[in-house]
Amino acid sequence: MMRFIRNNAVFVLVVVIFIVAVFIGTIFLVWGRGSMSSSSSERSVAAWVGSAEIPYADFVKTYDSRLEFYRRFYPNVGAAELEKRFKVRKGALDAAIARRLLLDEAGRLGLTATDEEVGRRVRETASFQENGAFDPKKYREVLAASGITPALYEEDVRGELLAGKVRTVVQEPVRVSEAEAYEEFRRDKEKVRLALVILPSPAPPAGGTVAADRLRRAYDADPAKYTLPERAQFACAAVLARDVPPPPAAAEDELRRYFEENATEFRIQKGVRARHILFKLAEGAPAEEEKKIRERAEFVLGKAKGGADFAALAKEFSQDPSGPAGGDLGWFTAGQMVPEFEQAAFSLGKGQVSDLVRTQFGLHVIKVEEVREAGSPAFEQVRAQVAARAAAAALRAAVAERVEQVNDALADGEFDAAAAKFGLTVQTTGLVPREGPLPGPAARPDVAESLFGLGEGEVSEFIRQGEDFWVYKVLAKRASSVPSFEEARAQVERELLAEDARQRALGEAKLRLEDLRRGEKPETLAARLKGETRETAFFSQREFVAEAGVKGEIFVEAFGLEAGALGGPVAAPDGRVLIYRVAARLPASREAFALEKAAVIERLRSAKKDRLFEAWLEDLRRVRSVKINTQLVGTL
Repeated sequence: MMRFIRNNAVFVLVVVIFIVAVFIGTIFLVWGRGSMSSSSSERSVAAWVGSAEIPYADFVKTYDSRLEFYRRFYPNVGAAELEKRFKVRKGALDAAIARRLLLDEAGRLGLTATDEEVGRRVRETASFQENGAFDPKKYREVLAASGITPALYEEDVRGELLAGKVRTVVQEPVRVSEAEAYEEFRRDKEKVRLALVILPSPAPPAGGTVAADRLRRAYDADPAKYTLPERAQFACAAVLARDVPPPPAAAEDELRRYFEENATEFRIQKGVRARHILFKLAEGAPAEEEKKIRERAEFVLGKAKGGADFAALAKEFSQDPSGPAGGDLGWFTAGQMVPEFEQAAFSLGKGQVSDLVRTQFGLHVIKVEEVREAGSPAFEQVRAQVAARAAAAALRAAVAERVEQVNDALADGEFDAAAAKFGLTVQTTGLVPREGPLPGPAARPDVAESLFGLGEGEVSEFIRQGEDFWVYKVLAKRASSVPSFEEARAQVERELLAEDARQRALGEAKLRLEDLRRGEKPETLAARLKGETRETAFFSQREFVAEAGVKGEIFVEAFGLEAGALGGPVAAPDGRVLIYRVAARLPASREAFALEKAAVIERLRSAKKDRLFEAWLEDLRRVRSVKINTQLVGTL
């Protein structure tokens, strides 16, 4: 329970931050201006939709909004890196083009957005409200702070309303039948449990070859299949904290000074050690169900306040994972529990029992076992902690100084010479794609992405990993390319030999399936073929089957078989071959579907509407002959 409550507190904070970021990104920053700008006296066009122009300023407005949105989530990532990751320019131009197309379609269809509709949308915008009501003064102040007049803002709102109306017209015909909804529900809810015989991956024959004409046909069928990704070669070196001599231990007066300067680090927060009993009750539960659970909780509360052993009550009645441990939650401080629980616990004294406390998890009875008051300890009480932290801080400073020295040497000379001067070992990679393998922090996708943004011969900034710092130099880069037949020949042959081996293994597995049908035991078969047997937990088509290391959809035929039936063989992505027996089935309940049908239909309809709209918009772009001014916005 404690983990759930703590995690939920963080989740709520993240959700709030996300909503605020989206709100700011879409309401305020859309009117910002960044480094991309065009002269007001210059007639600049970002793209043409037929003969209609999309002003460069519209593109800039959308670009700035999107870039600022990403910056809020990745504050330490530069604009160039954000562009590489999220294709901000392309997304901005696509959005500006889509807006132009939708406004043109609104005019063609005779759609309008009335002043009343615009006014209602403005009044409903939370950033223009005070105490839940629209505030004209705040409206003007917010817009003025963003450098925009109400007339321009309201015209933009009108455009958004018109675009939304076109989308509604396009999506209106979408329908979802009950049969479609049930099939969707079935894929989610129907489950099987399988007894597996897992046969090892077949190995291509040693020295195997493929005829030249077959190799050529395979390559010519899809040369792009063999495309080589962008690759780069790196040299790297690291300043390792373990290699930096530790500074001398701090003297007593230095420790005291460190303690005084960092007193807040050692301040003790108020904490409580508590137990609880949970009666699960979903938010919005029917009144009858809530009444029944509350009566039971009040019965147990009476026993707890009457002096009964609280731990024993928790073991008997609590529906939380902490129940078997007597409901013990251990020590916690402010901010670690959901607010209602925390407020109740911190209001109690040692040995006191709360009244019923309602949270999103249900009803709680809380007993505080111990209370630790907030306070500042004396130096003598925490001297060992002070010494450890002071030593760690001194070592970090020494490492930082060494990094600065190496950095200066890198600026003045060659990579290898600078590394040698400070006794750093230089590692050199081969030509590798972004996915690696790369040493040190470059194994992280975000760091690899940043390094691939460097040019040949460039040296990265130092990148921290734990207490160590790594630096990289790009030795060579190779752009993504489709190799010639001769360059790809070895890969083509490997893939064809592997496919041949897989097909032979599947054919062999079909014969072994017949052996099972004739009565051979799965364990005997697996031992004979150096395989293994496993039994899965229940899974649906959309779940991952941990016991087999594959997605449930690979066993799609199993969901049409009765319990006890044999099935397969199927090939796993890694080459293993799987035969199975359906150990049990949990069919999708028609009664449960009846309860969820409306939600399933709505979810399916929403997805189909989005797909239809995207396809329609793409068709419209082709019909309207969209042309991008690459000289101005660059190649996307």
